[in-house]
Amino acid sequence: MICLGIESTCDETSISVVNDRFEILSNVIYSQVDLHSPFGGVFPELAAREHLEKIGPCFLEALKKANISFDQINLISVAYGPGLIGSIQVGLTFAKSLSLLLNVPFVAVNHVHAHLIAPILNHKDAFEQLPAIGIVLSGGHTQINLMHSLMDIETVGSTIDDAMGECFDKCAKICGLPYPGGPHVEKTAMKGDSSKVHLKSCKVKDRPFSFSFSGLKTQVLYASKNQNKGYEDLLASFQHVVFQDVLEKAQKAVDFYDAKAIFIGGGVASSKTLRSYFEDFCRPVYFPSKELALDNAAMIAALGILQFNQLGPSPIEIEPKSRIPFTTNQVV
Repeated sequence: MICLGIESTCDETSISVVNDRFEILSNVIYSQVDLHSPFGGVFPELAAREHLEKIGPCFLEALKKANISFDQINLISVAYGPGLIGSIQVGLTFAKSLSLLLNVPFVAVNHVHAHLIAPILNHKDAFEQLPAIGIVLSGGHTQINLMHSLMDIETVGSTIDDAMGECFDKCAKICGLPYPGGPHVEKTAMKGDSSKVHLKSCKVKDRPFSFSFSGLKTQVLYASKNQNKGYEDLLASFQHVVFQDVLEKAQKAVDFYDAKAIFIGGGVASSKTLRSYFEDFCRPVYFPSKELALDNAAMIAALGILQFNQLGPSPIEIEPKSRIPFTTNQVV
């Protein structure tokens, strides 16, 4: 089976071709970072228009790189949420149109679920390491999930305010760094000493696996007013508190659920510093490659293959959704 994946939930237009051995034949990604940087975040109307302009060329480039023709596509998988409705609609409409034109089945998948599947594209042995704890860390989502299987997932903890990536963006802005904040914070923090500035993580009462970042963001704001020689120490402390919080909650979740491994996905998972925190973890930890940690269509295609094999095609009438909560057996 050859699956065409389509991703357009936020500010990356991506088309990928993946086979049922989970080999990536092509993975074309067009980023809109330069377009949105002047606004300090994603401008939804511009994002949707840019998807509309780029999705056709991305599709043709993906087929060319995979060295396949239209009639070799056996399945089309697309993210129908969560994300920006206008952006999702572009990819979803494109996928439906292709499905009808080529007379091939179509599946609509959960973008966040796909982030949890992404590590299997780099680590085939991860298939055997279930149940696992699945952690999603991105600009829009911060979750700890229990993965009973690759298709049976439930959320056991999440952020009650900002997502982790969003907090990085806001703290970067406080310190005068450009958008997106994560890479710039990491680069600046490497020059600092985390012990020089005292910051505390925020706990959520009676929810041991949940996160809160708004209080930490406020601590950074006030501490920034006392930094006269740059923000290296402040951002080193901020990054340490955030990643240590994730590490500790991951350990608690693994112990509580007796999980065999940890799967980590989402844009923040591309951080080398975050990965270093899990180097000596007590269980196998599966990160995707940097390209697959960010929004991409290869993970959408991989999840589409798994979902189709278990449940068959999705209804062509399905509509985009800005939010899709995980429940047990969360599937379309």
